[in-house]
Amino acid sequence: MQSYRILLFLILLSFNNFVYSLSISFSINCKVQDSLLFSMEDGKSTRYPKIEGDIGAGDDLVLDFEFVLTEYGLYRLNIGSNIGSNYKFAASAVDADYDGMFEDHVTFENIHSMVFGENYMNIDGFMGIANLSRYYKNDWNLLYVGHGIKKSSEMKSANCLGVSNKYSEMLEVMKSHHRNDEEN
Repeated sequence: MQSYRILLFLILLSFNNFVYSLSISFSINCKVQDSLLFSMEDGKSTRYPKIEGDIGAGDDLVLDFEFVLTEYGLYRLNIGSNIGSNYKFAASAVDADYDGMFEDHVTFENIHSMVFGENYMNIDGFMGIANLSRYYKNDWNLLYVGHGIKKSSEMKSANCLGVSNKYSEMLEVMKSHHRNDEEN
């Protein structure tokens, strides 16, 4: 039995030259235009410009994307950010057949998922949702709504100038991958 495993391993290893992997990494850099934190305690609402230790108006907001299509034909997408004080905004997706993943807008049915389009991104992540929409060429608006911890919730708006063309490249690879899965 052990010799069959070794033989199988050697066969798979020999095909490694014919298989590929693809990695696309990029960042979306934004300038926070407005930041607001609401907290509620004992029936009273209080507003703050930001959570202590978090980014606020005038600060740089960064979304880091790391997309990897493995040699086995599966992909992984990780998104991290500097949004949040104790728990930073993060999201991830693995190869799956997401209904509505490539829409041009968000509907009530897909609001709590990842939706990507040429002019729109909805990223439901750990501790919040980031919505991005293209308004001119490679310039995007960002609205972030934090899920809040206990008795608070936060909102941020940001302007993201010069979004990398690597976003479009990643989107095309993902679409192609899902089209190929549907054909098989």
